Amino acid sequence: MPTILSNFKAATRQQMKTIYELIHLSVSLNQDAFLSGLRITLISIPPLLLGLMMKRLDVTGMAFLGGLYACLADVGGIYRQRALSMGLATICMALAAFIATLVGGIFWLAIPLMFLWAFCFSMLSAYGNLGAKVNFVVIGIFIITLGQPAHLLMASERCLAFLTGGAWAMLLSLAFWPFRPYQPVRRSVADYYRSLSSFMQQAYDVVTRLDTQQRWSELVTSERALVMAAHDQAHKVVVQSRVQQESSSSIEQHLLMLTFNADRLFEETIALVESIEAVTRQTNLADMRNLLADTVQKIAKELLHLAKSIDQDILLDRASLQETYTSIETSQDNLRMHLARLMHHPSALSKVRATIVSLGHLNNSLKTIAASVQQAHPSTVPQVNTKQAKQWREAFLTLKNNLTARSLVFRHALRLATVTTISVAIYLFFHLHNGFWIPLTALFILKPEFGGTHQRSIQRISGTAFGGMLGGAIALTVHNELLLVACLIVLGFMAFAHLKGNYGIFVFFLTPFVVIMLDLSMPGNWQIAVIRIFNTFIGGLLAFLTGYLFWPLWERERLPEQLIRTIAANRAFLRGVLQSYQATALAPDNVQRTSHEAYRENANAAAAFQRLLGEPLNQRGNVELFYALVTYNQQFCDSITTLATHIRSLDGKPSTRDVEEWMRRIDTMLLSIERSIRSGSYLHQHSQLEEKLQDIQISLQQLIEVPCSAALHWEAAFPAIAHQKI
Repeated sequence: MPTILSNFKAATRQQMKTIYELIHLSVSLNQDAFLSGLRITLISIPPLLLGLMMKRLDVTGMAFLGGLYACLADVGGIYRQRALSMGLATICMALAAFIATLVGGIFWLAIPLMFLWAFCFSMLSAYGNLGAKVNFVVIGIFIITLGQPAHLLMASERCLAFLTGGAWAMLLSLAFWPFRPYQPVRRSVADYYRSLSSFMQQAYDVVTRLDTQQRWSELVTSERALVMAAHDQAHKVVVQSRVQQESSSSIEQHLLMLTFNADRLFEETIALVESIEAVTRQTNLADMRNLLADTVQKIAKELLHLAKSIDQDILLDRASLQETYTSIETSQDNLRMHLARLMHHPSALSKVRATIVSLGHLNNSLKTIAASVQQAHPSTVPQVNTKQAKQWREAFLTLKNNLTARSLVFRHALRLATVTTISVAIYLFFHLHNGFWIPLTALFILKPEFGGTHQRSIQRISGTAFGGMLGGAIALTVHNELLLVACLIVLGFMAFAHLKGNYGIFVFFLTPFVVIMLDLSMPGNWQIAVIRIFNTFIGGLLAFLTGYLFWPLWERERLPEQLIRTIAANRAFLRGVLQSYQATALAPDNVQRTSHEAYRENANAAAAFQRLLGEPLNQRGNVELFYALVTYNQQFCDSITTLATHIRSLDGKPSTRDVEEWMRRIDTMLLSIERSIRSGSYLHQHSQLEEKLQDIQISLQQLIEVPCSAALHWEAAFPAIAHQKI
């Protein structure tokens, strides 16, 4: 009995801890989430309040949907791009509402039209993020209004309501365009620096854990992915801003330089962490680790200050900057004092030297970045160029190239059209109340990859179940209209604040929001919560089965091709670094291009492996081998980055013959690994592949140690490495 009681208490404590963590995650909002929630609440709530006052919630509810879904279509970035996506979505939503309202009551017409509408608009995903967001909201509105058929007058009113709601959303979302034209660019660049700060802090925390046997690169995949996403967004937004202006301003020039400096800072951070990890593993100098910890924390904190200054266009704290510079220089001096104690440990000695060099590079980069931040202040306001280049031929070719069964866009469009059509047929045939929630759930859940569908299914169904219970309880117990409106506003804010964050929490708050909204129009209708839970479960089940049964493309089939691209990108990166040191004409641009390509492909490989883990066990294939290939490639890429960072400080040069000989050997081994993966023989050569990857990594590490060793000269050491047996 005491054992049962203690187990029950332990289980209860664990359950309470889980609930507490969920509540804490729900209420702890960063500034971006808070402002986003506030903005979308201001967009969504007024139409509903107006409808309650006019007793026309059936029409103003459509304006609410128009505003909300226009926000869902917002692609972010520069104002012009946001205006294009939201405006296009608003017009298409109005058209969808008009057509679906008229045909929703005609069974034989609604079914084929649902299939055609879902398939055709899903193909817009071929045009990138803008096309994907627009097609999503347009299909969603078509589904909602198809489930609420009406006469021509109502169709016209709904069309006008969607146009009004979308215009209202655009007004509030783009209001600062004339006053702060560079804000989207500033925000994207600042986010890049914030992600670098998080990456640096997390990476250092990992390498100083002496109890782990894993490499640091294996434990920061999510932070690295965030950096790459921020990198892509910053470069995209900066380029869009410059392309759409007839002439670039000094502010744009400095923001562009800040983006390039962030790229270099990322490389130098990798080199620093690689060196610190080696120092940590090869020495037991606690004071050295504490010193580095303090310095890294100061650098990470300073990156946040830089991000804030870029984002809010405020002056930097010079005292804080100087303190960071001094801390880095002090760390370098103290590390030099340790060198004498490591004279009999050449490998550890070279790693400490590498750390000193990396800190110097970081210090110089911070000074350069700080100077650019100070100069990125308003001088002139750009003139908006209204000329829009319409490349219809390229757009047609893009669509044509995706009209094949080999295209992921085409296959997903077929999947989505199939599941939404089946869902519509089910609720129309059985006359299910609010049955449009079934295909709408399928639309929200179904993803191109099964792992994403599986995860979204769990989040949607569980969030709806718990949120439905909360909404039903409120509708059952609260009958005061003012209190219900207050609950509506609070729940709406919490839901919209998590719109771009945790999807499960978003659904948890959105469900009672919808229940209360419907309860305001039909008081005492708490049963709607049960109906929503039931319809969501059916839609989730259909989406899950569709993702599993209809033209699935498992990650184990795609991951080998991704690994081949990753190995090729790493190989090109290494060759670019060595050619850069040989001072070829276009080397700097080549290194930058190949490094970004290598970072992106390694991030894609890591993301693909994570998706693999989300698939059924019987569809994963050889997980251990995939893990080894992804991990070794990332370590290889990080080592090349370290080499690229340290190679700048060298004076001597090895002969072209030695470089080519070493590179030829590495190329031969990497190409043999690529051939093994392409032919499928890698499945039977697990140990051999690991040995090859380990040999390559060891050889590259030896090459990295040359510039940081006081006992070796580059010209003398490279031939020995180049001609050794790999």
